[in-house]
Amino acid sequence: YAATLANNGVRYRTHFVKAILDSNTGEVLQETQPEVMDVIEDRGETFDLVQQGMIGVSQTIPVLASYPYTIACKTGTPQRSETYASGKHYLNAMMIAYLPADDPEIAIGIVVEYGGAGARTGQLVADIFNAYYAMKDGTLTVDDTVSDALAQPETAADDAATDNGTATDPAVDPAAAASAAGNTDE
Repeated sequence: YAATLANNGVRYRTHFVKAILDSNTGEVLQETQPEVMDVIEDRGETFDLVQQGMIGVSQTIPVLASYPYTIACKTGTPQRSETYASGKHYLNAMMIAYLPADDPEIAIGIVVEYGGAGARTGQLVADIFNAYYAMKDGTLTVDDTVSDALAQPETAADDAATDNGTATDPAVDPAAAASAAGNTDE
């Protein structure tokens, strides 16, 4: 619903594919068209006031406050039902955000399970916005850590998947899991 706020109450159908292209020619075979699903009427200055409040929230999160564009965001910290040793509840970290606040181009919503306070998602929001602008201007690159991982096609999971069932699966065999962990007491 960050996009609905960014669009002053106009809610569009969510879509994940902008267009389907012919893989040989690059020709657009099908393109998703915007479809208005709902319009929330503004009674006065409601959306302006909400946006001002959301800009204020972004100014309390250093990485967002220093961003080159003004960001509008709202954090959330929903409590989970599980508790940890001290009897306190685990927390999820949430944030909705859009930018530029005065002429939005991108809106996002993030939930990080067990993430703690919603403001902790600030760096993730900035990273997503950085990627958006890098894609837009053609400067998006894959960092070395990801490049190295993509260059190595085989992983331990790949090895286990190709052993024709001869390896012992610790998830199925608890004794194998205990042995792998160095715990041989039975």
